[in-house]
Amino acid sequence: MIELKNSIYFDVPKTGGSWVSEGLVQYMNGKFELGSSHQPPKGKYKKFTFTFIRHPVDWYRSYYASRDEVVSFNEFVKYAYSGKARFFNDKPWTSYSDYLKPFLECDFVGKTESLKDDLRTALAGEAFDEDVLLNRPKVNIAKKKVDIDDESRKLIEKKEKYIIDKYYDLSNNA
Repeated sequence: MIELKNSIYFDVPKTGGSWVSEGLVQYMNGKFELGSSHQPPKGKYKKFTFTFIRHPVDWYRSYYASRDEVVSFNEFVKYAYSGKARFFNDKPWTSYSDYLKPFLECDFVGKTESLKDDLRTALAGEAFDEDVLLNRPKVNIAKKKVDIDDESRKLIEKKEKYIIDKYYDLSNNA
């Protein structure tokens, strides 16, 4: 969680949060709350809240690429939905969609795929130098190429239907 003058940012892992957080702290005097990295919002806030999400297929690819896995990506995807995986806490992982639910309570949910434009929108209530904040190089980029087969893609799309339908189905954005 990073608190700004008029807003609070909540970082979902693997959604461009390192780049966003770095900018908010370095260029906007954002205050990082110790121990709050990747923690979802709890309750209501008096300030405007925002977060970013990523298309589930790309999120799993990015998460896998950031780890030293000994299994293939396709095996990793099956494991993720097996009920045995534990990614960010001691609770069994069910889906990215379930993990995101508390973050989706934020006032604004932007997308990694349109990160700069959505960050500009989220920060509409803040004073900032747009050129300095938004035109920085990317950070924390995975170097590992991750191939995905049709079976894994379909499994992710089935399990993450809620997020895909709500935030990525183009017919909903018409």
